[in-house]
Amino acid sequence: MNVETIDVSALFARMREIGEARLSEKKKALFAMASFSGCPEVKADNMARAGLAFDDIIAEYRAAAIAVRCWDELQKEFGVAPCTVLGELIGGGIPAACELDITNAVAMRAVMLAADAPGMMLDINNNYNDEMNKAVLFHCGSVPLALMKGKGKIEEHLMFRKAYGAGSGVGINKGGLSAMDVTMRERAPRTAKYIYMSEMPD
Repeated sequence: MNVETIDVSALFARMREIGEARLSEKKKALFAMASFSGCPEVKADNMARAGLAFDDIIAEYRAAAIAVRCWDELQKEFGVAPCTVLGELIGGGIPAACELDITNAVAMRAVMLAADAPGMMLDINNNYNDEMNKAVLFHCGSVPLALMKGKGKIEEHLMFRKAYGAGSGVGINKGGLSAMDVTMRERAPRTAKYIYMSEMPD
């Protein structure tokens, strides 16, 4: 297995070179995943530019999976988060991990090959307290449409808004995961104490 490293400045150069004709087609793919109602057009354009740059890099390097440094350069330079773009890649058969998580990109590739379907690594929050057969799985928004109840809505990542100001991190796909059976395995007996939320956030 080979790992190729692409500097983020090279990604930005590719994004700036994208022509208008290609932008239109990529935006159609993103619009199929989420409602962009209320989203400034420049944000949709920049998300599409990121998606096309990823597409080009994947084709050029014949990559089987990618792991993206998803903050904070994209937010400071283009005012977007790549969450929905990564979800579109996953839905198209390319495992795409955020936070430069190469290990999980490889794991996602294995899951997708085993299932012959889009797969996703998610965070877990045991909002069901001691009910061991239920769990809440969530993520910033890079989930493929095939694993969602339906189209989500493009919103701003609140972490980026808090850190860098309003409008700095538009690109999460807010929506619901489809209910499904999953298999989980505890690696060690529970010894830690947990604090549970009394209510689920909106």
